Amino acid sequence: MQTFRWTDGSTYEVHRTEMTPMVVRDAILTAIGILALASIAVIHLVQIVPTFKETPLLGASFVLLIAGAMALAIRLVVRSDSTAWTAIGLLSGSAILGYVLTRMVSTPLDNVDVGNWACMLGIAALFVEVASVALSRHAVIVKRSLRPATASVATSNGGSRRGFRGRSRVGMN
Repeated sequence: MQTFRWTDGSTYEVHRTEMTPMVVRDAILTAIGILALASIAVIHLVQIVPTFKETPLLGASFVLLIAGAMALAIRLVVRSDSTAWTAIGLLSGSAILGYVLTRMVSTPLDNVDVGNWACMLGIAALFVEVASVALSRHAVIVKRSLRPATASVATSNGGSRRGFRGRSRVGMN
């Protein structure tokens, strides 16, 4: 049995076999997040050569966005936690903000796309980035709503130590 604590402080116990839906949901969220990050990277990679020719600073920001998306995708593979999902939301949100800013105001990053709201790759990127923000928000809520409760465990010298959060065996019978 694993003891969990809701955010309101109440606790409940879950048998290992009942945790399977939580594991499946986490795997699905992680897979969708990785695909969304890969999509953001590919959409911007396709635009990188012409962007570097017209506006080198924007091309450099595309490289940073692609590198950030790939780093976060790797992070999701290694550990899918609320910190990674928050970073995904911030990365996607900053890309949305950059798109809107360069369409509304002439900036040193991009002075040729003001008013160009009909760019098909830009619209595709916006779609994936908005979906990534929504997905990351959902993932953070899911991951923070259920936190394993800490449990006291007897030590060999008769004392006790506090349990660990996460995937430890503390609290399981």
